[in-house]
Amino acid sequence: MADWQTALENARRQLELEETGGSILDRLFAGLSRKTNAKYLVVHKHPDVDAWLCLWIAHTFIPEAKDAEIIFVNSGETFNGCDPDDPSVLHFDTGRGEYDQHGKGLERSSSAFLLAIRKGLEQNPGLRPLLELSIAVDNIDPIPPTSIHFAIEGYAFRLRREDGSTDWKKVQERVFELFDIVFGQETQRVQSRQQFERQARRVVLPNGI
Repeated sequence: MADWQTALENARRQLELEETGGSILDRLFAGLSRKTNAKYLVVHKHPDVDAWLCLWIAHTFIPEAKDAEIIFVNSGETFNGCDPDDPSVLHFDTGRGEYDQHGKGLERSSSAFLLAIRKGLEQNPGLRPLLELSIAVDNIDPIPPTSIHFAIEGYAFRLRREDGSTDWKKVQERVFELFDIVFGQETQRVQSRQQFERQARRVVLPNGI
């Protein structure tokens, strides 16, 4: 993404997430803050990068959602017609709730981006490349052919059961593993850069190196 900070501020402004004091509203997670465990995490069938990333963020950063069962519904629908903002049944990228970017008229966003903002994770350095990927995919930006986006798409066709159906549990494990790797590498990269700035100095040699 060309300008991360601009995209972030635009999303905040459009979603009216800032109060007078500048704090981010967190209406949906009020229930989770009262230790209401999420029973289900709901996304649309044949999840894309955005939907998978929402699930991974929930499993990784929201303790009350870690053991929730993943449910797949038709795109745009909710699970059994329940409220898409029910903290015990969290909907991501479907249902038109807090964490579904569709129908909100946003300029450049993704459902995972909305989740990160609402949870206060948007500045987490390890998440940034994953959030940028979700936004790029949802906005049909050019994606390098070696991007993990295409691996995630390919798992649905490669990981099959004997009857030919997709083994979505295995797909989830592989996708989450990819996200773990990217998150870990980017986090380490940023930490190493910060450590270098604190403990080392740059010296230019006479030959320009």
